[in-house]
Amino acid sequence: MKKALFVISLVGLLLLTNQCANRGIGPQGGPRDTLPPVLIQATPENYTLHFNARNIELLFDEYIQLDNPNTKVFISPPQKQMPVIKAIGKKVLIAFEEDLQDSTTYTIDFGGAIQDNNEKNTLADFAYSFSTGDHIDTFEIAGHVINAQTLNPMTNIIVGLHSDFRDRTFLKKPFEKIGQTDTSGHFTMRNIAEGKYHIFGLKEGSKDFIYQPGEGVALYDSIITTTASQQMVADTFWFDPFTIDTIISYEKTIYEPSDLLLFYFEEDFQRLFINRIQREQRNKFSFTFSAPQPTMPEIKEITTLKDENGTKHFKPFLGKTLWQNNPTFDTITCWLLDSTVMLADTLAMAITYWKSDSLYQLFEQTDTLFAVYREPRLSEKNKALLLQKEQNRKINFHLNISDKFDFFSTVMLHTDYPIASYNMDSIRLQQQEDTIWNSLIFNLIPLDSAYTQYLIQYEWEPDEQYRLVIDSATFYDIYDKTNEPKEFTFATNSLETYASLLVKMKYFDPQARIQLLDNNENVVRELPAQEQGTKFENLPAQIYYLRIYLDWNEDGQWTTGSVAHRRQPEPVFYFPQQLSLRANWDFEETIDTSIPITEQRPQELRKNAQK
Repeated sequence: MKKALFVISLVGLLLLTNQCANRGIGPQGGPRDTLPPVLIQATPENYTLHFNARNIELLFDEYIQLDNPNTKVFISPPQKQMPVIKAIGKKVLIAFEEDLQDSTTYTIDFGGAIQDNNEKNTLADFAYSFSTGDHIDTFEIAGHVINAQTLNPMTNIIVGLHSDFRDRTFLKKPFEKIGQTDTSGHFTMRNIAEGKYHIFGLKEGSKDFIYQPGEGVALYDSIITTTASQQMVADTFWFDPFTIDTIISYEKTIYEPSDLLLFYFEEDFQRLFINRIQREQRNKFSFTFSAPQPTMPEIKEITTLKDENGTKHFKPFLGKTLWQNNPTFDTITCWLLDSTVMLADTLAMAITYWKSDSLYQLFEQTDTLFAVYREPRLSEKNKALLLQKEQNRKINFHLNISDKFDFFSTVMLHTDYPIASYNMDSIRLQQQEDTIWNSLIFNLIPLDSAYTQYLIQYEWEPDEQYRLVIDSATFYDIYDKTNEPKEFTFATNSLETYASLLVKMKYFDPQARIQLLDNNENVVRELPAQEQGTKFENLPAQIYYLRIYLDWNEDGQWTTGSVAHRRQPEPVFYFPQQLSLRANWDFEETIDTSIPITEQRPQELRKNAQK
């Protein structure tokens, strides 16, 4: 008996000690809140008829906040000035800034903006609706908006309706009803009147719900008709994860269309203007444009210029210059060949070029530009060192390849300054055989107007050693500087390092072109589809993806859509799996373009897009 009393006393003491030791921990609380806020009361009530209020108050069962309401919350039909929407405590307050239309059903869609204050649980698919007339429109339209070129879902795209079918309505009038896509590209447009509509997608920049040139857009070719039908549906209630408890059937209204697919695209509109003019060295200046120029700009020197401060005089310079441009004329460099011109701190010129207006139409513009050189602040010692460095300067050479390169690569030689002349006999391309270097016959082809880039034209072979030898004083640049002897040694990869891939189409289309993509969706190779299969050879062993587009206009490149011509972008299809090619293996895959478009994009690329 005494032993039992001793044990009971000992247990009690231990429990008391444990409670005292844990007093500092405090209350542990209940399970984590995972439920979104619940609407308790709406003033006026949701689905109110003959609505004439200026303010709406929504009361929830807990403290709430609004997450990015300027992006997520929208009102349909759209208003020129959005209502003021804010969260205070457990309430969302809405105040209209403009009058509402008569006999119209309105929907305020919160798009996941309402969250509880603590755990950020989101109230999904919540909308508040009312009518300024005697009935609520109840029809719905749903679908997806995806990128036409990548098949990525498009987020926060405004989807709008027009019942006016005239051609330019999209360009002149705001949408009658709108919805917005979520992160999966899905949209649902609620409270629509029964009828026929044109439907559009629009990446709004101006917030006027009217298409402006330059905005991203999605067109749907057909007129859609709203429908509703009653269908029997079943809900399943589970006793546990493996056992069905009850199946309840009931009648539900099904609204159509519910599976619209809109292809988003951006037209090839580019703002065209002069970016800037630079003169970081005395012997040259350059200017760049925001986009390619259709033609080479016209440049005229200015020697006198009058302004409010009088007449200014500038050194003429066009007599001795060398002009260098890239193929698209968006980067132009002028090399000065006259030493007296180089000493002039400011050169003036009039440049006539192509510029775009607010509607992206091109017109000729003439601007006055000044190429200004600002002497760096250097000590006399540093100035002397800089002058000596320029006097001793030699021509530098660069190759665009590494020590190991693909034998089918294009090999180019670059110089820092334009070349005036070179001796081809002093340039040798050689191939190693055992320990002997054999000379090869090759061509050196200038690639630009200033002779700074050269193609080394030769049929490279796999698994071979090469070297390029340039003797001293082989090249002379426009400032009479020459080169020291230079030798480049490089090798091509062996055939065993490559894989091959044969791509077949389950449903062959002669207009199809097949693109091989890397992890960043850059096009690695592209070939026209062949009925018997398209062979990609000599592929470095790595991960690839396959994409097909139908080249409707047969220009050899994917073409985007056009609003003016009501033209859809060229159709695109993906092979839905990642391809991991192994060296020295031959692979074969078949693309089935009949797989639903929304299921074609490989999962790995979807994850990359989400990042």
